[in-house]
Amino acid sequence: MRKTIATGILLAVSFCMNACIKEEQTPKPNQPGQKSVHGAKDDKAPAGNGLVDVLKGKSLADFSSPTIGQAFDGYAFFTKKEWKEARTSTGKVFVDFEGWFKSSSPGLFSGKGEASVKGIQVKFAVYPDGSYGVVMVSKIIGKGDGTNSYIPVADSKAILEKIYANKEISF
Repeated sequence: MRKTIATGILLAVSFCMNACIKEEQTPKPNQPGQKSVHGAKDDKAPAGNGLVDVLKGKSLADFSSPTIGQAFDGYAFFTKKEWKEARTSTGKVFVDFEGWFKSSSPGLFSGKGEASVKGIQVKFAVYPDGSYGVVMVSKIIGKGDGTNSYIPVADSKAILEKIYANKEISF
C-alpha cells in the first residue's frame, strides 16, 4: 500500500516538473529579445501597422510583382479597402484584407434583396519563421438584416489573378 501511494506521488511530481520544464522551453511570441515573425528582435513595437505593413511590402510566390500592398490597394474595383492584424490565443498571426465592391458591380448576385456579395476577404497567415501565404479567400455576403457572412471560394487563385491583373471579379 505504501509503495502504491509513494509511486503515485512520485508520478504526480514527475508530471508537474515535466510540464514546468516544457513551459519554460516554449518561447512566447513578442517577448523582448525574442525573434518576431518578420525576423527582427522585437524589443519595441513595430512602427505603423506592424505586420500589415510588412506583409504589404512582400510578394506572393505566384505573383512576384507588384507587391501584395500595391496589388490589393491598387485594385480599381474596390471602393473600400481594410487591412487588419489578428493574433489568436495560441499565438497564430493572421492579416485579413477586406475589399468592398460598388453595389452596382455586375456579376454580383442578390436574391430579392435578401443577400448580395459585398466584397471579398483574403486571409494571410504569417508564421513564426517569417514565411507567409494566403490561407483562404472568402466572399463577403451582405444579408437583409444588415449582417455579413463569409463564404470561402473554391478557386482562390482565380480571385488573386483578377486582383493582380486589375480585372473585375464576378461570381
